[in-house]
Amino acid sequence: MLVIAHRGAWRGLAENTLPAFERAIELGADYVELDVHADAGGRLVVTHDPPRAGRTYPTLEEALDVMRGRIGVMLELKTPSRYRRHDVVGRAVRLLGPDDAVVCFQRAALVQVRLLRP
Repeated sequence: MLVIAHRGAWRGLAENTLPAFERAIELGADYVELDVHADAGGRLVVTHDPPRAGRTYPTLEEALDVMRGRIGVMLELKTPSRYRRHDVVGRAVRLLGPDDAVVCFQRAALVQVRLLRP
C-alpha cells in the first residue's frame, strides 16, 4: 500500500505549496500528488485551479527541487489541451524522474505521455 499526500500534507497549510510538500516528506508519505497548469506566460505552475493574474504559486521546477530524491511525485496535468501551445505535457514529463507518475483526465494527454515515457 502506498501513502499519497494529495496536494501535499496540507492540513493547516495551503495545498499545493512547498511547505505542504515538505510536511508530506516529514510524515513519510510515499508520493505527493500535485496539480500543474500553465500560466499566461507558459510557466508550469503548481495550483489546483487555473492561475489568475496577480496570484503566485510555486513553479513545477521549484516543487520538484524540493521533492527530488526524497519522495515520489504523482503529477496531475490540469486541462493541458488548454495550454497546447506551451507543450505542457512534454515539458512536464521531461522534468519527472523514472518512478514518478502522471495523471490526467484528458486521454490525448495520456497518449502523449505514453509516447514520451514508454
